[in-house]
Amino acid sequence: MTVYHFATKLSADEVAALKAVEVTQDTPDTWRQRVVALPDEDGVVLRLSFAEVKTLEDAIHAYCDDNSSDKALDVMGNALKVAWRLRDNPVLVASGGRPSASLAKHIAIALWLGVVMTILAIVFAVNANAADVQVIDGDTFKMNGITYRLHGIDAPEGDQVCNGLDSAWHCGDEAVAALLALVAGQRVLCRPLGRDHYDRVLAKCWAGRIEINDALVRWGVAWAFQKYSLDYVDAEQEARRENRGVWVAPNLPPWLWRKQNR
Repeated sequence: MTVYHFATKLSADEVAALKAVEVTQDTPDTWRQRVVALPDEDGVVLRLSFAEVKTLEDAIHAYCDDNSSDKALDVMGNALKVAWRLRDNPVLVASGGRPSASLAKHIAIALWLGVVMTILAIVFAVNANAADVQVIDGDTFKMNGITYRLHGIDAPEGDQVCNGLDSAWHCGDEAVAALLALVAGQRVLCRPLGRDHYDRVLAKCWAGRIEINDALVRWGVAWAFQKYSLDYVDAEQEARRENRGVWVAPNLPPWLWRKQNR
């Protein structure tokens, strides 16, 4: 199963740019198959997963490295506009599912409150640029030499496989891709709340104006870890209602999966 996390409408010029980038790549990335299938017209919709957006961006930069003409720069500009717009428009359409209006509303509210959230975060936070963030798994990363475990959530383990509508999918890999997508190009801020038994810093963290803990749960790539916190119960309930990510089919939460597989 593929879980589409981002969607945007394209102009005919943007479709042409993506196809120009696509033909230069040798790897069989799934985003390429979707680009090839797009009609050459205005208004078509492209949907990609977290991981696919990342590989698309890598392909765009590789294209620019290999081509220095003015036409190539125009292609890169149009393709990057698509990639950036995808990141700004999470709609979370699961295979066979529907766009989430409630998530769009949540994102809009987050943008209005973003300045306030960032100011509050800065008061209590340790921060770094995205280049300084090393993602370890779907709920853990290293920043400025400190390992942070995201407070109140539990993401699928790296080798965990989840049930989908039609087939299994690597939800652990998708959680990592989601976290990478959130921190990419963003200033990351963390408010420490304590330490866990592995001596990792428990924290609420922000990527730009988006709270990472909340987003991962709301996007269906992490569970609210209610044994330790009720902060993200509402986000999880929204993800359940919308059948996002791990909620598209019955799945074991990570704490039970670990008991059975470790």
